Amino acid sequence: MTLDGDEVRRGLTSSHIKYGMSTAILAGDALFAKAFDIIAELDVPDAVLRKVLKITSEAVWDLARGQQMDVNNENGEEVSMDEYIETIRLKTSVLFAASAAGGAMIGGADEKTVKAIHEYAMLLGVAFQMFDDILGIMGDPKKTGKSAGNDIRKGKSTVMVTHALKNIKDKNAMERFRGILGKTDASEDEIQAARKILEGTGSIKFALDLAEEYAKKAMSKLNVLKDGQDKSFLAALAEFAMSRDV
Repeated sequence: MTLDGDEVRRGLTSSHIKYGMSTAILAGDALFAKAFDIIAELDVPDAVLRKVLKITSEAVWDLARGQQMDVNNENGEEVSMDEYIETIRLKTSVLFAASAAGGAMIGGADEKTVKAIHEYAMLLGVAFQMFDDILGIMGDPKKTGKSAGNDIRKGKSTVMVTHALKNIKDKNAMERFRGILGKTDASEDEIQAARKILEGTGSIKFALDLAEEYAKKAMSKLNVLKDGQDKSFLAALAEFAMSRDV
């Protein structure tokens, strides 16, 4: 199931399309229950178990808030960059951070390391989502597995849209862009026109540069770890997030 209503995700039919909305919602609830069941069975000290449960429950709560903010931002209205960052932090980064920090806790890491890993994953989640938004507009549908331009049709306030609405200088271009943004039945020609405006305003480059900045900040948090396989894997994960085409 996808809250954005996409019929295809990662090349596969979305569950709400394949099985129906009710089944998709119930499946999501069941998966959350299963996750907490797995956590409850962890063979770790009680104090660690409570911390893992807390960070997981907080992530689920923040995810719901972030998803609602994302839905609210699908009206073509201008939002600030801070609002956009907070939305993707809540809807994406908190899951990255809970997973990474929870793993560090279970592995017996000290508080300093857990904090650094949590920060690494939070920053990486922001970079990942920004790059995902770029792929959603500029990516090849055959590789991304979803229709390009749907974020424009929904009027979603991505980093590119937020930047463009503040930086389009030509009045006609602004009217054209606003006319396409949020137009649910926008044609491919209109989507292409919106892309050209985003590129011409430098909004695509701005988004990519900002995403790379967050990825670099994420990797800097790994300095707390000793050189080795774990550190190399986490660094490679950050690099992959910024080089993928899906």
